Amino acid sequence: MTDNKEKITPELIFLSAENLLPTREILEARWWPVISSVEMKLTQHGSVRQIKDELMLLMYFALELSLVSSFRPEVWAIFDTRPKEGFYGQLLFHGKKHLSEILGKYPKRQEQYEIAWESHSDPTVPHGYSVAKQFLLNCELEVDADQVSLLAVTNLFTLYINSLVEHFKSINAKYEIVASLT
Repeated sequence: MTDNKEKITPELIFLSAENLLPTREILEARWWPVISSVEMKLTQHGSVRQIKDELMLLMYFALELSLVSSFRPEVWAIFDTRPKEGFYGQLLFHGKKHLSEILGKYPKRQEQYEIAWESHSDPTVPHGYSVAKQFLLNCELEVDADQVSLLAVTNLFTLYINSLVEHFKSINAKYEIVASLT
């Protein structure tokens, strides 16, 4: 029963998670120090800028994945007729603000990461391992020769998803998600 719960919109949910959402500042402060501390073996075509752009795309995939896993399908159905007010609308709005120069790459990357996530079959490592492998391929890094980078990205990705899911599930437990507060 959700009658006694306070109501919240996806816009307010995104505002409540502002310090968790993907931005260049968060990338530079939290992700880049870890990534830059491991010696990544760039192929002749890879670059630091490419790695940072790909990290942003990876963070957005983590955000979308955490939203999907945190909110029930019936919550998503509320926004079928009002997509701009729903989670995908907020993802797009946030993406245009923080990811505009590479937003065009997002659908393809999201698909690649989703395939890596869904096709993961090794029970001895987290799903993030397969996604991290795809990340290294997208960055044109030498995957087989770069196990330290692979594990660093796997760890960052897994910790990031877990923190997002924890935040969103706490909101889901406290609030009824609605399209509008009016």
